[in-house]
Amino acid sequence: MIGNYRINLGAGIVGFILTFFVAYSSNVLMTSLIRGLIGFVAWFVLAYGLRWGLGLLLNPQIEGNGYGYDSPNAQDQRGSQVDIKIEDDGQELNDLLKSGQNRFIWGRSSAI
Repeated sequence: MIGNYRINLGAGIVGFILTFFVAYSSNVLMTSLIRGLIGFVAWFVLAYGLRWGLGLLLNPQIEGNGYGYDSPNAQDQRGSQVDIKIEDDGQELNDLLKSGQNRFIWGRSSAI
């Protein structure tokens, strides 16, 4: 996670101040304080989520799952993933398409 709890606390205080003054313009003091506290909690949680998300994006765990070839769990994971490589049949496919174009002319297929 990036930063520390002070970022969350600062965001919560900013949220409290903004929410309190917006609510105080049209409500009584107690209602404004309650809404300010709700704003503090909301901004605190949003800052925590933002810090957590940025921490995941900027510091990815490459070997965090333990499925690498050098990991002790490699024997347990053997055979769970399969890499398949097929032959390149590009030329055969091109020949097949060319012969199909010769048989189909102007909407009528010729008899073989």
